[in-house]
Amino acid sequence: MVTRYTDVTGTEFIFNPNDILNSFPTQQWPNVSRGDAWYAASQSPLNIIRISRANEVQNDSHPVGDYSRQFTVQPGLIKNYIDTQREIGYNKEHNKWKLGVGLGVGLGVPFLIATTASITWLACKRTVKWPRETSKHLRPGSLPGIIVEAHRSLIDRA
Repeated sequence: MVTRYTDVTGTEFIFNPNDILNSFPTQQWPNVSRGDAWYAASQSPLNIIRISRANEVQNDSHPVGDYSRQFTVQPGLIKNYIDTQREIGYNKEHNKWKLGVGLGVGLGVPFLIATTASITWLACKRTVKWPRETSKHLRPGSLPGIIVEAHRSLIDRA
């Protein structure tokens, strides 16, 4: 356990692990070198920050102050690695969405067009009824015969 007291009354304090680790060896840990301290801080997930008031007394049932979550101290190179991994994950997710939307549109639009055409064809077939008499007389080359018959029926009526 390394204890470092910093008076931050009325000011802002930014935690910088380099300041603490560069101060090794300390009076509390005279046999620990700076490199050993860095190794221990990077390998142990038991690092915590405790914030408390200077004159508060701690008893066993009620710890004084506030504690951070456990953490490790890593060099700046790790940040670049984590950022790269985050970007790779984002790109994979983006490509999955692109593929999904492409397949959805590529299969959905033709299906929608075919369904719309089928429903329109069925609706037109049921509502439009063609005269059956006309279809009996319509044969290839028989159009002049229909005109002649219609003309005769008009003359007979007159």
